[in-house]
Amino acid sequence: MPQLKLISIYCKETEDWTGADEALIKVNGNDTWRGSLNDRQSKSLSSLPLIPFSSTARIELFDEDAGGPDNADFLGSVDVQAFEAGQGERYPKFTEDGANYTITYEVLA
Repeated sequence: MPQLKLISIYCKETEDWTGADEALIKVNGNDTWRGSLNDRQSKSLSSLPLIPFSSTARIELFDEDAGGPDNADFLGSVDVQAFEAGQGERYPKFTEDGANYTITYEVLA
């Protein structure tokens, strides 16, 4: 069964105009990581456990606003495919709602 390895998140430009974003990564609908990021900041995700999946895993990125997850701004998503195993690191961009993020991941066999 393939496994998703999240490696890092990089914020080129926040969605918020008033400071840092409160970033939330979800994988297959499950909260996976939260952290505060500002322009040109990155955070390592390598300490997160590997995430097993069957054929497809969906990575979604949100900016959680003061109202909590229900008022989160959607920043984008990517569908990770099992056939990506062994193809090295991937660098999808998340650019919805004026943000510009990159999440680095790899699929392990």
